[in-house]
Amino acid sequence: MDLVRINASRLSTLCLCFHPGDFDEWARRRPHLDQLRELAIEVERRDETSFIHLGDTFADSKYLHRVVLDSVLPSQIYLPWTQITEFECRNYSPAKAVELLNVLPNLLRFTIILSDPDTEDPRLPELHHSTHSRLEYLRCSEGPDTGHTDVHMLAFLTLPNLTTLIPGRIDDEVLHQFLDRSGWPPLTKLDFYDDCWESYTEILMRLQHLKELHIDYPSRIIMGRITSGLEQDDPSFLPNLERFSLFERGVDAIGGFLSSVGPAVRARNLRASSDERFSRVRSVKITTLHGDPEWTRFRVPEKYLGVYRQLRDEGVEVHVGSPEYCFVNGVESNH
Repeated sequence: MDLVRINASRLSTLCLCFHPGDFDEWARRRPHLDQLRELAIEVERRDETSFIHLGDTFADSKYLHRVVLDSVLPSQIYLPWTQITEFECRNYSPAKAVELLNVLPNLLRFTIILSDPDTEDPRLPELHHSTHSRLEYLRCSEGPDTGHTDVHMLAFLTLPNLTTLIPGRIDDEVLHQFLDRSGWPPLTKLDFYDDCWESYTEILMRLQHLKELHIDYPSRIIMGRITSGLEQDDPSFLPNLERFSLFERGVDAIGGFLSSVGPAVRARNLRASSDERFSRVRSVKITTLHGDPEWTRFRVPEKYLGVYRQLRDEGVEVHVGSPEYCFVNGVESNH
């Protein structure tokens, strides 16, 4: 506390971890933080009876624009809400995240880490909904114990100007409903965990601005749709795609994709070289996690790697392998 008070007028970034018993002392000392730009607050060892009150210490921080709150609700702190452009909230229910979003009219980037649904009231998007016209970036993730049947955070939101969406685990119906309700915003980046065995066809056909697509654990159905779409002369299918990546666990899982992704990217790039309706794919990455001993024994047949080396030689950023090892740039593989 003394260190913060002594340096208060010079601090631009401040990270605080409070015990519930610290609030009275903080309110009494009340440092003047007029140069503060970034703030992070966490409350540790909190229980349901803890009374959190952080007062108006930060209300006059006229340069504050980025905030992270962990287990602190907007009703428990005074902030210059209208000037904040980037916010991360942790251990929030969807209803509380909507409450927060409604007091941040100029927010551009929003990260939500949701609490365990067992600790929340029932999720009712019909009672808690927010339409935010300025938000451009949304990342949301669930706690590890969240079940497949819990209502997704996107059901609570309408975001017509969103350009980056990282929704975590989601299925095509929830994603389609959100995008349709939002008027098909101009997404340039989509990064998600495929939670169903569907093709996402209608969604992929509507993402005309998308430049970057990443999928965790894609099914063969969606991968088949993507590779066939890239091979076709169809300017309605991801015409501006420049970066494509996927992640799977285990070498057997990615094996089925190696033979189709590379040729599809080459087909799209060949078409882009003579047809201005298409952008050239500049990066393709197929990544899996596996223990090092497994990787040292595993070999990717050259018949699969050849096309990825061609892409590399044509200027495409290519990765096939684990996060640490790329077979395309490694020692030649044996058949």
